Amino acid sequence: MGTTLDPIMELLRAGLGGAAGLEPAYAGGPSDGLGDRLIFESASVTTTSELLRIRPELGDVPGFEDALRASVEALGCLDPSLATVQTAERIEQLGGLVLVSARQSGRRLSEVMPHASSVALAVALITEVGPALAVLHRLGHADGALTPDRIVVSRDGRLMVLEHVFGAALGGLSLPADGLRLVAGIAVPDGRDERVRIDARLDVVQLGFIALALSTGQGLKPSDYPRHVGVILDHFSRVSPEAAAGFRPWLERALQVGDRPFADGAEALAAARELPRTLSEIDGATPLGWPSQAIDDLQPVGPEETAVFLISGDAGEPIVADLVGLGDEALTARVATLRGRLR
Repeated sequence: MGTTLDPIMELLRAGLGGAAGLEPAYAGGPSDGLGDRLIFESASVTTTSELLRIRPELGDVPGFEDALRASVEALGCLDPSLATVQTAERIEQLGGLVLVSARQSGRRLSEVMPHASSVALAVALITEVGPALAVLHRLGHADGALTPDRIVVSRDGRLMVLEHVFGAALGGLSLPADGLRLVAGIAVPDGRDERVRIDARLDVVQLGFIALALSTGQGLKPSDYPRHVGVILDHFSRVSPEAAAGFRPWLERALQVGDRPFADGAEALAAARELPRTLSEIDGATPLGWPSQAIDDLQPVGPEETAVFLISGDAGEPIVADLVGLGDEALTARVATLRGRLR
């Protein structure tokens, strides 16, 4: 363990043991099929950490802990687009196996998606998360649990992938499709009792599934894949024919419902960079950012169906913007205007 993490783990163990003067503070975070979250803070340690308490029914499976530890060792501090995973530790006072990650400021994508959707944002997702997947896949690893809950939208509108180390551990469970949907919350092909292979292609399916939800504005569930994907794509083509004409072929390849499915993140990213420029503001390595430079302050201020947001500017004055339901060109122009006012 590194020097930054050592005092964190010392405080964790000492505080949990009731040592005087070493009482860390905890706050609850979002939970899912992999575990429950705690946010760890202490006045004597500047780093804030997020703890995922792995569910015992997973953490106690032979081989799961070893695979997770090996992935953390190999991948924990890999790339700026992947949030640092500091360690996997067994802390019985917290219920067993715990994954410790550096806390990331911002909003989880799952919080933002109900209020913001467009093809431009979907393409921005691909061009920012795609490189993170490409790094993992190039090393022969898979994320295994990419969902909107494990992507953070930062204050400057950039995306970061969280907890990217579950691929090998989940793969060792040899779960069928329904089991993997329940545990990891991801979209997986139907296969009756067949065990799902967790690999680069499955990661790209997750990327495509999230992009589909962003493009259509629909709150999709893992169980919607693959059975409802065709209907959703057809609806997309009817209501947004121009955008769908340019973007649907990419979605079909990512979701493995068309010819020549993408083999990995690098191939999916390369294809995204060839998409029509009218779909987004992509220009080389400078993708369209998310529609807020103060994403931490993003909050609904009107009826949800109006998708009206309040964005606090640096001077403290409120900026009200209706960002959803705009066409791609109008969205781009509106975002540029807002950013000018936020400077």
